[in-house]
Amino acid sequence: MDPVESHFLKKFLLEKQLSKELKLMWKDMRAVDDPDKLPLLSFFFQQYVSTFPFITGNTEKQQEKFWQDVFQFVENFNSQNFSTSYERNGSTKRSQANKKLLGGLLVFFNSVLITGNEMDYLTVPHLKASDTAKLDKFDFQKKTNIKVVAIDSYDRMKFVNGIYLNIVALRRVQGESSWFFSSSHHYDYIIQVVIRKGQTSFVCKSYQQLSNLDHDLKKELPGVMSNLFTKLPSKAKDNENSLEINRMAIRSWLRKLASAPEVAESIVFKEFLSTDVTTMTKEDQQDYQHRINHEMDILKTQIEFHDQAYKVMQDLTHNFENFKQSVTREDDAMMNLFKEIGSISSIKEASPLLKTFNDWSKLQLAAVIYQTFLASDDSYAILKKTKKFHRLFPYSLIYAILRFTNPIKMVSRIIDLLFVNIPRLPTWNRQVAEESKNTGARNLFSLILIMLLNEDLNGFGKELYTLREKLVGYEIYTKRIDNYVNLPPDEMENIRQQGGDNLVLTTLSTDLIQPPADSKLESIIASYKGTDDTTLYLNLKQYWLLKIRSRDKLLFKELWRQPELINLIKSTVDYFYSPLIKVFAKAKVYIAFSALEGLNSEMLKTLTSIQRSDHLNSTEIYERIKTVLDNHEEVIWSFIRDVYVNDDEKIFYKLIIWIERFLTLVRLKFENQQAVTLNIKVENVDPALFKKQLHAKINATLAKRKLFKDYLEAKNSQQDELDKDWERMNEKLLGDTTADEFGVKSEDIQDINYVTLEENILESNQTNLEKELLARLNSIDNNSDTSELDKIDISREVKTTLQKIKQVTSI
Repeated sequence: MDPVESHFLKKFLLEKQLSKELKLMWKDMRAVDDPDKLPLLSFFFQQYVSTFPFITGNTEKQQEKFWQDVFQFVENFNSQNFSTSYERNGSTKRSQANKKLLGGLLVFFNSVLITGNEMDYLTVPHLKASDTAKLDKFDFQKKTNIKVVAIDSYDRMKFVNGIYLNIVALRRVQGESSWFFSSSHHYDYIIQVVIRKGQTSFVCKSYQQLSNLDHDLKKELPGVMSNLFTKLPSKAKDNENSLEINRMAIRSWLRKLASAPEVAESIVFKEFLSTDVTTMTKEDQQDYQHRINHEMDILKTQIEFHDQAYKVMQDLTHNFENFKQSVTREDDAMMNLFKEIGSISSIKEASPLLKTFNDWSKLQLAAVIYQTFLASDDSYAILKKTKKFHRLFPYSLIYAILRFTNPIKMVSRIIDLLFVNIPRLPTWNRQVAEESKNTGARNLFSLILIMLLNEDLNGFGKELYTLREKLVGYEIYTKRIDNYVNLPPDEMENIRQQGGDNLVLTTLSTDLIQPPADSKLESIIASYKGTDDTTLYLNLKQYWLLKIRSRDKLLFKELWRQPELINLIKSTVDYFYSPLIKVFAKAKVYIAFSALEGLNSEMLKTLTSIQRSDHLNSTEIYERIKTVLDNHEEVIWSFIRDVYVNDDEKIFYKLIIWIERFLTLVRLKFENQQAVTLNIKVENVDPALFKKQLHAKINATLAKRKLFKDYLEAKNSQQDELDKDWERMNEKLLGDTTADEFGVKSEDIQDINYVTLEENILESNQTNLEKELLARLNSIDNNSDTSELDKIDISREVKTTLQKIKQVTSI
């Protein structure tokens, strides 16, 4: 085989081996300590998981108790009948976590183990940043090209589900007056509605009409609206600055509504966007120009942040190049950088790399602060809520507690208060006592979480009631869904095996569930296919998803009632939180906490001042935000140094050593190829078919990468030019440095990122672009035959190679 074939065969076989081991591990968690059953997972567990400093800092007896709690919880969790990805019509959190765990382990072992002539593939020369991508040659978009999307900028509008919405003006409407009260006024919103086909219209809506839309959508699509996590902004006061703020907040709300396909296609939303059509008056045009100028001022300030960050990045890229060379060649490079943090009393004494990184971090933080609290459509509401939280937060009380009490003992007492099981919970609070009686909880922590789950279940109950009202006449089918949810696991599995792509339709039609389906099933199928009213199937699907989620909530309630989960959480807090508290207590955390209060106060005061001002230019806004961070950076670095100096148990030192263990093993193939070579034996296969399937697997992987690349390029084309520049600049932060130079193939890292991206798409409101990507990915997966590849078992070779690694390394 050539180097490419060797690499992809090894990757496929490692993925198959890891998948097999993960399935066995979830069935019997204790097997991770058995290298004969789970060679790869056992190696990783023994060498990296069990050696994590926060765990090894405890006694052997405590560690044994911790792992017993972990194993018991996993076993108990697996015994519950939680929903599957198939039922959820998308990935569950468990399947997402499992994919990411598999992906991470695959990258690690694929980077450590080599086979045959694979090194020829792994050591393809890479040009350095100094040769090909000097940052001083980086070309930003011309500032003159960065403009606000205007009424007629159709090529730059961001269409979501075929719709582009913008509030382009506010129209003052005079109220009626009489002899006994003065006239009043309010503002209507002039909304531009653009359909992808080029149809443009303007509709005039009052705040009351927006409120009616919100009410009607919640009634029509209760399940969908509850998952959007968006709320109609409150009506602002009638002054010029506050409707501008309200305009941006309501625009954000409308766009979030349009991002949900079910909302975009709903009758209520379509009617809202097509009624009260108006034309732009002269006054509207003047007001529109005022709004454009305001948004252009925001863009100019963002450009200022870009320019300043760009200047700092030129130095940082050069300094990182030197650091990268040391990390790839020297075993103690990271440790030396860590020691530098403890040796300096001020950031001004730091090395060029650390000092420049500090400047870059401040610029990034300043840009995020500006975008969050001043530049986004929701910024006014976010700033208002943050200021309220800041006013109510008990800084003084916590400062006194941190300074004059023993935080370690306090944390210990709080843990006891939350987690200790007692025969009867205190009755100082009637609701707590009543909930304890109803839920059976015997500690405050589980009681609080069960109460929160009950709130969710009550919300689901209201939405289910609304859906039942809309499904009058189809009670047979809601009953069938109810019955499915309550089936034993084995009967559920029979129905899943019977189903095709759509488990909802299977549940509504299968003979394995009562009551029997009637003639109305034809209407449901027609609704699903779109040949009849689509709301019928949509309502049944919402009912299905809410019942599935309700079942999961009830199962979680059962978990919180049982001691295994509580014991695990208590142990985790003890092992991971307590050591940090000890260090922070010695480092005078109360001083840092006081500095945090000062930073928050000054920043919020500055942001409020900027928000209220209309005469500051972009440079002044940038300088004012950055100055606040400059004023407080020495306190932060002083605290970091104090943590380093007072780390008597060497927690952070041990963490660096632990991280170095990974780098040591990844670099081993460059120093001792024989120790990490996996001797794969290709036996008992049809050579021609084997090669055909291997090449099909390679082509499928490359095809997926191209699909994701094309998708990201298409999404990037929809971005504002300013966002594109910001991403380009951050991508050039490390020059042309890739994971390959650290011993990890960059394409493997990309594959993990693509898995995460796919999961995020599945969880999001999908546009046609996302739907097309998922369909093509599914087509690639469905056409994969690996029967000959599956004949190869590398478990024995894996055990042998891992044993060699243990012998030649000190890990």
